[in-house]
Amino acid sequence: MSPLKLIYSNLYNDFKKRGNEEKARINGTIISTILIFLLLFAGFLLLIIYYPDFEQKSTNFLVRLFDDKLVIKGISKMFLIASFGIIYILVKYTIGTEASYNKIIEEFYLLPPEQQKGIKKRATPYFMTPIILFVVTMILLMNK
Repeated sequence: MSPLKLIYSNLYNDFKKRGNEEKARINGTIISTILIFLLLFAGFLLLIIYYPDFEQKSTNFLVRLFDDKLVIKGISKMFLIASFGIIYILVKYTIGTEASYNKIIEEFYLLPPEQQKGIKKRATPYFMTPIILFVVTMILLMNK
């Protein structure tokens, strides 16, 4: 199973135990979006950390494009919100569709019972890696 399928399966398994499995798809889409966003944002921050010219060139590009440094702050916030929205839409209409989600759950049920029970152990690294990478990147950025 792919990392996103493992996350959806893990959420389904957890929500099923609580009798709330219909919320697993929505939460899986949101969590997958957050994790992908954190990975991309950490990659962007790593570019800033290890290639100082990247930050200057991107800032100069925005200043030339919008001709105001105050606008850049607003644009950067809007860019983050827009990129999160784009990632959410991509996840929702690819792996987060009901048909795709049902296939993931079918795959989950085809697994042997011991693998179904171990789905949490297999999904946890895929869940934690983007979060840890983002935190480490933020620490590196603070020490820059």
